[in-house]
Amino acid sequence: MSGILRGVLGFVFTVVGLGSLLSGSTSYPFANLQQALVAEVYRSLTFHLAPLSALAGEGITVERYGFVISTGHGVYPLLSLLLAGVVAGVCSGRVGSAAAPLLGSAMIFGLWQLMGFYVMSTTFGDQSWVVVIDRLNGFLLLERPLELIAFFTVPLPVSLSIGHLIDRSEQGGPLMTVNSVRR
Repeated sequence: MSGILRGVLGFVFTVVGLGSLLSGSTSYPFANLQQALVAEVYRSLTFHLAPLSALAGEGITVERYGFVISTGHGVYPLLSLLLAGVVAGVCSGRVGSAAAPLLGSAMIFGLWQLMGFYVMSTTFGDQSWVVVIDRLNGFLLLERPLELIAFFTVPLPVSLSIGHLIDRSEQGGPLMTVNSVRR
């Protein structure tokens, strides 16, 4: 498996796991385990989408069909994005330390859109969920346009620095060398 693929998978799994862990407990009104699992993954993806608003104490909260989706969780979304950047840097090394968090963020946002517009709306059997997703998109793209920029760029410097440090330590040589000697 290439370094970039390992970094992307590490980033995505870290974001989903930390989002599920830190977004709080909830109960789902589904008898089907697969529908509850999809709703939990969607809730954990939504957890990370507005890290700047969450840091400022703002966000958007939607309560539909017996469970809550929220983007306002304080400093936790920002910290979990930084930790996901660390995981992406460790998994990808120097080769993919820039591409892994960018591709991982794009994958997270794409999965969030796909699950919201297609899976969640068909799961509940009505199209009112599309209005909820439209409201969340309006919040992210129109009201708070810096949110997606932060979502894509926050993990990047951490991943780059960790990837370069991991790559240097695997070479076994010193971090600094002197190439010229004064005579």
